[in-house]
Parts: sequence; C-alpha cells; structure tokens
Amino acid sequence: MILETCLALLLLALACQCFSGQCFSGQCFSSQCFSGLFRARPRAGIALLTAGLLLLELAGSGMLAQALLPLVRLANPIEAIPWAPHSTIVVLGAGTTAPTRIDGQLIPPGVKKMAFSRIMAGARAWRACHAHSADCTIIVTGGDPSRHGASEASVYAPVLADLGVPAELIRQEGASNTTWENARNTTRMVPQTRQLVVVTSGIHLARALILFDHYHPHSLGIASDITNPGLTLVPSANTLEDTEMVLHELLGIAQFRVYTTLGWGPR
Repeated sequence: MILETCLALLLLALACQCFSGQCFSGQCFSSQCFSGLFRARPRAGIALLTAGLLLLELAGSGMLAQALLPLVRLANPIEAIPWAPHSTIVVLGAGTTAPTRIDGQLIPPGVKKMAFSRIMAGARAWRACHAHSADCTIIVTGGDPSRHGASEASVYAPVLADLGVPAELIRQEGASNTTWENARNTTRMVPQTRQLVVVTSGIHLARALILFDHYHPHSLGIASDITNPGLTLVPSANTLEDTEMVLHELLGIAQFRVYTTLGWGPR
C-alpha cells in the first residue's frame, strides 16, 4: 500500500514534468518533447515528488509506525490472564507458505514465519490454563485465503500437538478468510459461559479483541509477539512492512466501526 502510493506519486510527478502539449500531439518520443521535460508543470511535479519521497522516508524510517503503534498495539502477556474454570483458547492464523518442490520432493503448505509465535504462545497458554483448570480447550482458526490447498487451521493443528497440546483438545475452524470471520465462526463454537482467550500478534490483538468482543463479550487476549521498529535514517524493507501492518490494523478497526454502524459485516 505504501510503496504503491509512493510509486503513484512519483509517476504523477513525472507526468507533470513531461506531459506537455507536445507530448499529446504525437511527438512524445521526440527531442522537442523532452526538451520541455522540466517546463510543463514544475511546481506540481516538485510537490508530488517531495510528497512521495517524504512518505517513503516516514514509513521506511519507522517514524510513522512509532507514532501510530500506540493506537493498535497491545502487550498482554500470558501471565496476566486470570484463568477461569472453563476456558477456550483461540489461536488466530497468519498465513501459510505456498507448496513448492525442492530437489524433486513436494513440500506441502507450511507455517508462515509470523504464525510461529502465535502457535508457540498458544501452546504456552494451554499449559498455563491447564495448570489452573482441567477444562481447557484450544481452537485453531483460519481458512485458505491464499489458495495454497490447505487451511491454516489444518496446517497449525499438528504443530500444536507436537508442542504437547493433546490432539483431542484441539479443534479446527478452517472456513474463515478474515479476522472478522475468525471471530464470528469461532465464537459459534464456544458457549458464552466459557472464558475465551484470543492469541495473536501484539500488533493485531487490539483489532482482534474488538471483533471477538462483538460476538463473545469480555474476551481476553494474549500477545504472541511485540512489534517495535527502531528509528533509522535510511528506509528499510522490514520497517516498511511494519508500517504497512500498522496501517492495515487501523483501517480494519475503522472498517469495523463503519460496518457495524451501517449494519453490514458477517452476522
């Protein structure tokens, strides 16, 4: 989203500089056209160029992310959860890797890197819950929005079992393609009398809890990881990705507010 916006601004800046009247008269590749390269609309071009470069710097240096993170990030640790006698833990999906072939061997869809922290935190949360109560179940939620041939739930569930969660206590919800659908479909599997604890990344937790609380009031949450990009002078790809995620969460929260006001969204 950010890179696309920056590219659009830079292309508009180029258009303001290059697309003079001569360019539209069939002379777009002539020397006459390019001789007026910086005479068409220089002020607008410079303004657009400056805006594009400034956006890239703000997003890639971490300044924009640092300013907006407090609006979307939560740092709820497992230790802060007051476990109830009857609890259900919900682990949200974070994508799967595409199937591939390496050295002639077919590698099926696997766990995407951001999902590992959620799965690990889900297993730790189950152990903490089980230490307080014998009635602790866990649901892995996530469909196949990337069309890799396997749902996130079906890919993550065996990993949770390998981490010590009894397979008979792991349930799967593999039809959801959005966080909103995660919340709607999963809460249908959990009685209102049970405590519901959502496990997801810290940058995603605020929005997830807003959605889950819409269907299952008083839902709790655990942050599986914390996003905290540093400030750098030179833009970096990792920081751009973090900023993209922050903006995605803000837009998701805004979408929820608008949709619920208008009566739209999954029911």
